Amino acid sequence: MATLELLYQLEKLDKEDKGLKKSIEEDDIVGEINILKEAVLSIKKDWSQKNKEVEDLKHQIKEEEFKDARLIRKEKDYQQQLYSGATSNPKELQKLQEKLDTTLESKKELEDELLELMLELEAKEDELLSLRENLDSKQEELIKLEEDYQEGNTKINQELDRVNSAKEDIFDKLEDEMISKYEDLYRRKRGRVVVEVSDGYCMGCRMLLPVNLVEEVKSSEEIVYCENCGRILYWRR
Repeated sequence: MATLELLYQLEKLDKEDKGLKKSIEEDDIVGEINILKEAVLSIKKDWSQKNKEVEDLKHQIKEEEFKDARLIRKEKDYQQQLYSGATSNPKELQKLQEKLDTTLESKKELEDELLELMLELEAKEDELLSLRENLDSKQEELIKLEEDYQEGNTKINQELDRVNSAKEDIFDKLEDEMISKYEDLYRRKRGRVVVEVSDGYCMGCRMLLPVNLVEEVKSSEEIVYCENCGRILYWRR
């Protein structure tokens, strides 16, 4: 293959290489993954806070149940003293009744508080379950997206390997001096090195070319440069 054709193919490969790398950088799925990661972190934070509230409530309920158990024992003890007949002194009986009444009142208040705490616990456990389900759902979605992203990247990297291999083949067939000229033009001309001639115009700078220069490009396989922009001219055969 002639040098000009090799350079033309090389630029096509460089363009493909650039496009593949850009597709990785600009993949919309990356943004979706980042949004999902933030959502997962937020849900985990909420779940952790809610879980602590649930554990605190359970601890509080346990303490209140201990208090309730003590009041129940006191209630039974006062009732036994009142109704066993062991004491017949009216004053002592009155004091025992007052203690029993106070105990029953405290017990009722405590049991009302316990009921409220249990209802609150039930509500928080429902919230915790909902958060857990939402978290599991988001994590599954995140795993699927990351797998899709990895699969897509694998395919792109395989394509990049193919492109780089084809470029290496071309480099092997080109002289070092020509490779250096190509790479210099590639940097200076923003990736547009080999441009076609169409209707007498250079498609790199859109300038009309001299007729003899166009004929030279048509008939020769040698490297011909645009007199205006310095790019390599190519005639598609």
